[in-house]
Amino acid sequence: MPADDAGAPGGLRAEAIEVLHTSGGRWSTLVAAGREWHDTALEATAFTQATSPARGWTGYAPLEGAPGTLEPPLPPVEVERRWRIWIAGPAQGHPERRERAEFVVGVPGRDETVECVWVGETWWSRSPTRGDMTNDGNPSIGHGSGPGAELVGVAALPAALDIVEAEHSNFLGRAVLKLRAIPARQDDEESLGSGRLGVHGLGAGAHDYQLLVDAERGVLLRSEARLAGRPFRIVEVTSISFDGEVEDGVFKL
Repeated sequence: MPADDAGAPGGLRAEAIEVLHTSGGRWSTLVAAGREWHDTALEATAFTQATSPARGWTGYAPLEGAPGTLEPPLPPVEVERRWRIWIAGPAQGHPERRERAEFVVGVPGRDETVECVWVGETWWSRSPTRGDMTNDGNPSIGHGSGPGAELVGVAALPAALDIVEAEHSNFLGRAVLKLRAIPARQDDEESLGSGRLGVHGLGAGAHDYQLLVDAERGVLLRSEARLAGRPFRIVEVTSISFDGEVEDGVFKL
């Protein structure tokens, strides 16, 4: 099906923006598993371009290794890792949002799985290197939640992206909106920073993104960040379910 007219009332672009904006109210629980894939060399090129001073970005500074430390091994060109997430919104007996994520960090050959649980503003995590950790409810101390969370936390995407193509499609047996989007132009520094952060987790520095948006629930089922037409980061769902019962034990380490 060809892409619709961007100015048509009720067109697919407007539908995509609406479903992304309202995604948080379209499901009560979510359980998903998926994969992330990187072309690490191309991803580094995209990130360097995105964070260069010429682009007005001052959020990062290079870090120099301490004297005598060994240089980390060069990563392979392609890396693939698996992740899982469980999310339950507020419900009877559980007034706070609960979430669990399991994902892999590190470099190939020294990968490790991180487990983290959030109940409201409190999180607990466990990994082989860092052991058991918690923020004891201090909201100023954050914790990464892995690539799966980038597919669910989509509220900032409509402001961060301009949708240039849209059509109906299917993925994993679900109706989706297949989009091609480019980073939105921002006229002021505040919007520039927030816009970049909106898509940063999907692949910083991409020229465009290929997105599959669940037409009913509004979450992303697949994201492909591209540089000069070549993909460098893919995050996608391999299985997903909504509104089922999630046992309390899932949200305990």
